[in-house]
Amino acid sequence: MNTTTGECGALIEWFYDESTETLVHGGDLLQRKLQPNIDRKTASNHNLSTNISLLRSLVFKRQLQGDWRQWLVDTFLFDALIGNTDRHQDNWGMIFWSLPTGEPQCRPTPHFDNGTSMGHERFPALVAGWSPEQWTRYVAKGKQRISIHLNPFAFAKHHELLVHCFEKYPKTRKVANARLALLPADFRPMFTDMLKLICPEPFTPGRAMICSSLLTIRTQQLRALLE
Repeated sequence: MNTTTGECGALIEWFYDESTETLVHGGDLLQRKLQPNIDRKTASNHNLSTNISLLRSLVFKRQLQGDWRQWLVDTFLFDALIGNTDRHQDNWGMIFWSLPTGEPQCRPTPHFDNGTSMGHERFPALVAGWSPEQWTRYVAKGKQRISIHLNPFAFAKHHELLVHCFEKYPKTRKVANARLALLPADFRPMFTDMLKLICPEPFTPGRAMICSSLLTIRTQQLRALLE
């Protein structure tokens, strides 16, 4: 909480060493290397095909460390689970550092800026009586701020991105399955402690209901997708 304004925000763990490393957002990389005209305001030309070309170029230069294919799938799996709709080109990136020889190296960032998710825009009182069918319809409408291709361009649904990646990179399915296996069948106990937190903007039973309902449905759908 900002003690000066009283405004609440999100607490995110810092994920790189500023003394030796530099965070470069995806938008900066794309603009410098492949998309000088990238639309960083609306993400209207942010697409997976160009992103993959960028990642491959970093591999070709022997800069990118780690399994970028699994990182892509992990990103889309996580976003599908929480219903994140805002993974635009500046909500992912690369962390760069230099070897003793001076050669640049990089690794993908963890998933950050995930606030546009978990039914955040729904008022609990207005969805308290929703049926499972209504929740399922709500989940089905979710789209991400990325298209699979530049042309034709259309923001893709969460499952469309995963299906596309699984078809291109089938070896990523095993890890995705293992990640889903860690999730419980009942999410309600997860929120028990959160309801006890004392803060200016408390986590309410109504909000817990929304989060639990959405996580349950999305986990079931993702497990079905990976069968």
